[in-house]
Amino acid sequence: MKRIFAIPTLAGKSCAHFGQCQSFAVVRVDDGAKAGEVQFLDPPVHQPGTYPRFLADYGVNIVI
Repeated sequence: MKRIFAIPTLAGKSCAHFGQCQSFAVVRVDDGAKAGEVQFLDPPVHQPGTYPRFLADYGVNIVI
């Protein structure tokens, strides 16, 4: 099973509030494999429901 993690970030650190994040760190992990490279995605302008759709478009299935 492929897992794709997204972590909201602000100034290079994890950010607890989606609306304040500058980017999302996205990591892909296949079963039994080490984590792949981290890709940083710049999110669209924050609106209710925008970020979940944005992350789903990249295949993210786990948000930390």
